This record gives sequence, C-alpha cells and structure tokens, in this order.
Amino acid sequence: MKITVDQQDDNHEVQRPTDWTVQVDESTDVSDLSILLVIARYLKVNELEENLLVCYPLTKRCTGEDIFNVIQGYFCGNEIDWAKCCGVCTDGGKSMPGCYNILVHVVVSK
Repeated sequence: MKITVDQQDDNHEVQRPTDWTVQVDESTDVSDLSILLVIARYLKVNELEENLLVCYPLTKRCTGEDIFNVIQGYFCGNEIDWAKCCGVCTDGGKSMPGCYNILVHVVVSK
C-alpha cells in the first residue's frame, strides 16, 4: 500500500505531544481476505480527528502478539510513541476475542 502525502501528514499529527486512542478492527474484503485496520483518534484544534494508519492483509491465522507486531512495526517506522496512547478499542467481534485480549494486554504493558 502506498502512503499518500495526506496520510503522512496524519502521521505527524499522531506524533505531536497529544494523547490519542487507537481502534483495531479485522474485516474481510470481497475476495474473503482478512484485513487488519488500525485507526487513530485524537483532538486537533478542539475537533476529533480520525485517521486510518494501517490497512494490512492477514494472510494467516494471527495472535494478538502478531497483530501488535504489525502495529509496532508501523509505529516504529513512523516515530509514533506508544506512551501517548491513552486507549485501545476493538469491535469485540466473536471471530477474534482472545486475539484482541492479548493485543490489549501487550499494548497496556507498553
């Protein structure tokens, strides 16, 4: 996936010294491919901003730690600091509850 200039600008917003939350979701596209979506939410000039950070194909069965490693790789590559993350949200879907629980545990321990 190619990162656009707008997406790179969004990364800079998440890097700024403000708290943000991350929403993690797994979805399936029309070809039955599982996709990991990671969305950041933060305040920008008193308005809530929401930006897609990661759209990653899940080609095999993944654990919460596998999902964390995908997100961590993206955050490291874009200098996004976990210390500013004040919340993690998942959809609570029945297909991945244990996976999400492990993911949240790993993020909280950061």
